[in-house]
Amino acid sequence: IILDGVNIGNGAIVAANAVVNKDVSPYSIVGGVPAKEIKKRFSQQTIDCLTESKWWDLPREFFNTTRIKKIFSEEFNDQIISEFKTFVNDFKNKKK
Repeated sequence: IILDGVNIGNGAIVAANAVVNKDVSPYSIVGGVPAKEIKKRFSQQTIDCLTESKWWDLPREFFNTTRIKKIFSEEFNDQIISEFKTFVNDFKNKKK
């Protein structure tokens, strides 16, 4: 149950049967009654990168590229985050 007026951040996971009475941070996992943060899905650096990129606003063709499929298949680390930032910026600049 998500109470009225509560915001769920991008990429957050809400456990089954949780009662969410407070805003949920992006890319966090919450559960319980009332819901509490269990953990973050990624490091803060990765969360910041994903949030700043606004990848959810990119067109479908972005996700059909071999390069992004490779990036998303890897575990996020500093190198993958750097590749992701570069690819998002290159893709956005190409679209201008």
